[in-house]
Amino acid sequence: MKQSFSVLAILFLAFSLVACASRPESGFLSAVAYSPPGAVDHTLLVATTRERDARPGTLFNGDRASAIDYAELTVSVPPNHKQNQIEWASAPPGDPNVNFVVRDEKYLDGDRAFLQALNAQLALRPPGSRNVFLFVHGFNTMFAEAVYRGAQLAHDSQAPGVPVLFTWASRGQATAYVYDLNSATAARDALEHTLRLLLRSNAEKVNVLAHSMGNWVTVEAFRQIRLSGDLPPASKIGTILLAAPDIDIDVFKSQLRRFGKPQKPFYVVLSQDDRALFLSRTIAGGVT
Repeated sequence: MKQSFSVLAILFLAFSLVACASRPESGFLSAVAYSPPGAVDHTLLVATTRERDARPGTLFNGDRASAIDYAELTVSVPPNHKQNQIEWASAPPGDPNVNFVVRDEKYLDGDRAFLQALNAQLALRPPGSRNVFLFVHGFNTMFAEAVYRGAQLAHDSQAPGVPVLFTWASRGQATAYVYDLNSATAARDALEHTLRLLLRSNAEKVNVLAHSMGNWVTVEAFRQIRLSGDLPPASKIGTILLAAPDIDIDVFKSQLRRFGKPQKPFYVVLSQDDRALFLSRTIAGGVT
């Protein structure tokens, strides 16, 4: 029951998914060695369709890669953290006393390294808490924003398990809606592959939270799994939460027909205050 309440707490946190005032294009993921008393570290595993970026403290950008890539980051949440907020630094890399910062980061070389890192994190948790919390971000999201939002959601929700971020190649620009939509569509196979890896891991449950345009790629990935006929063990699929889905209602109904009646907790959450969804609806002509 505690697990259910923890996952449901994300329901309220999802409404705060908005970008920071000054966009963290580069440098905000540079590792900071110092960890002050009261700071809390979260190890975040990343699967992405973004292109690698050679600039220090950046890792990935908004360009589309030709293949799925992986990384592992340790994010420090500052002692002064306020729930639902990301305490952004005014300049990189930030002060761990008052800002979200990265304590460690590295690329992971392929599926095997990703699975090994995930299973190692799961092994650090007691039985009953060896779950995965998968976050799929939405429209207009830079890589650093996705990383820190994933860490913030894991921290504030206290969801038991290992936080995993699936980040598709959003340009991180309000005017790049069509580019983002095409990037999300191109990421369907990669998210399906990631879900299958998570379900093959030693995780007891895989819980999923998608936001805004991230719902499009999430529902499409589950639809593809269903259509393939190669279905994973249903017992390992936990709660699925679709927050402020940026999907045309008729398309959404068509997608869900492939699912049939949900066998697991399945929530669709709407918010009139979601800025990313409002912006995407405006660009799309109000049809969502």
